[in-house]
Amino acid sequence: EALALLDRLNVPGASVGQQIRLAGAYYALGSHDRAASLASAAAAQPGGSATSVEPLVRLLAQTGQDETALGVIQRATGGSTTSAAARRLYSILAVASADRLREDGMRAEAFDVLQSGWSVAPQDPAILVSLGRLYQDGDMTQEAAQVFELALQRKPGDPDALTGLAD
Repeated sequence: EALALLDRLNVPGASVGQQIRLAGAYYALGSHDRAASLASAAAAQPGGSATSVEPLVRLLAQTGQDETALGVIQRATGGSTTSAAARRLYSILAVASADRLREDGMRAEAFDVLQSGWSVAPQDPAILVSLGRLYQDGDMTQEAAQVFELALQRKPGDPDALTGLAD
């Protein structure tokens, strides 16, 4: 029933923001193909500040559209990789992509993505938390705990790092 409601809200001419919110809702409800389609359509639209495209970059990465997400990042940041906004977007891409790969059982690839993300956004606690989840999935609990503690040093009280430590 929730999907039927989303289908009614998905009207031609919806703004990019509406498309992104709908795509996020479809993704949350498990309709990943619809989410991917809407995210791709939103990515094809021009413009968007670095802050406004964060949810789009996350959705594109979650649905396996990493190259499209890179294009959105480059458009939003003017090709910068050193600004704070660019580092944030690259971190979002790395974390969402690595989590997707990890969930698909592709741990080595997920590690490579996180390593690449770390080189652009060093010290980012979200990347550390994703690495901790990767270690947990590989039954490397001691390493996971160390990484979650590092994330908490960089961002005290981080709920994801705290959850990781509790698991």
